Amino acid sequence: MKLVIYNLENSYTSAERVGRRSIRMNYDSGAMYLSSKLAKDLGISLNDRLEFANDESNPKDWYLHKTTEEQGFPLQVNKGGVRLRSKFICKTVLDMAKIKDNATFLGSKDPVETEQGTFYKIIVSCPILTKRKPKAKS
Repeated sequence: MKLVIYNLENSYTSAERVGRRSIRMNYDSGAMYLSSKLAKDLGISLNDRLEFANDESNPKDWYLHKTTEEQGFPLQVNKGGVRLRSKFICKTVLDMAKIKDNATFLGSKDPVETEQGTFYKIIVSCPILTKRKPKAKS
């Protein structure tokens, strides 16, 4: 049996994500929102795009990478922050984390340098679950 231990160090509430590097993922729509801290650390500007990377040798490790290549996911940058959309990425990451709802993941403090560039790890082992508001009755 392999246990995952949760304690004060790895258990966060949604209020604790404020001011941290984070990416919020919407399971249904595929919308993703980058915190202003993560966007600043990535150095996001108007014409940038994002790529996601998955480590073949450790499939639970996911990374973010800023790019200007056309294949990257286009970003919407405005006063409200940075947004992008990909149902495939959201569902793949959330399914891998065994989450069937919306969640926020923290981003690593230190980037990982590879031949392909600078990547920030998405810490999927410690999701911050987002509570949905109950649907209004008709």
